[in-house]
Amino acid sequence: MKAENKSYARTLNRRLKGWDKEDLESNLVKEVREDLELFYDKYDIETDDDYFATNLDLSPEQEAEYERIMDKFGNMAGSNVNEMKRIYEEHKDEYEVDYGVQSFEDFVNFTDSMKNYQSDALLRDVISSEQIAELYSKGTSMGFNADAMNKIILDEYNHNGLTYNDLYNKVLGIMNA
Repeated sequence: MKAENKSYARTLNRRLKGWDKEDLESNLVKEVREDLELFYDKYDIETDDDYFATNLDLSPEQEAEYERIMDKFGNMAGSNVNEMKRIYEEHKDEYEVDYGVQSFEDFVNFTDSMKNYQSDALLRDVISSEQIAELYSKGTSMGFNADAMNKIILDEYNHNGLTYNDLYNKVLGIMNA
């Protein structure tokens, strides 16, 4: 495993431990834990670490897949519980009045709900129902759930601006990597 990935994994582990300290789990945190479990199971990797392992002996293809999982978590707003708490504290009164958010846990649940809504609406705008059905089918056979597939699709759209056929082909390529 590359040294920079080991360092990145340690950083992401600290973020996940921060969520554990708060005894909260956002959809993003749940998803990354599921992705890691699937990855470890897919390659029959035994690890004592509940999070991102740093001592893996991976092929270049496996390491690229592992990097995508790390980036999927590390590059997303909401991966850092301290940053989420800061935002909540800055806008606590506004969220309480406008949305009935009474606690940090409510704020996490509210932001998860908003992300799900935005994701679903956006999915309909960037990929056809036939294409997404095919990706879900292929993804399920490879151990991905619908949420994981949505995340991959939206990440590619957000990072590269791809839509429809270009997006579909790019996601197929990622899945086959």
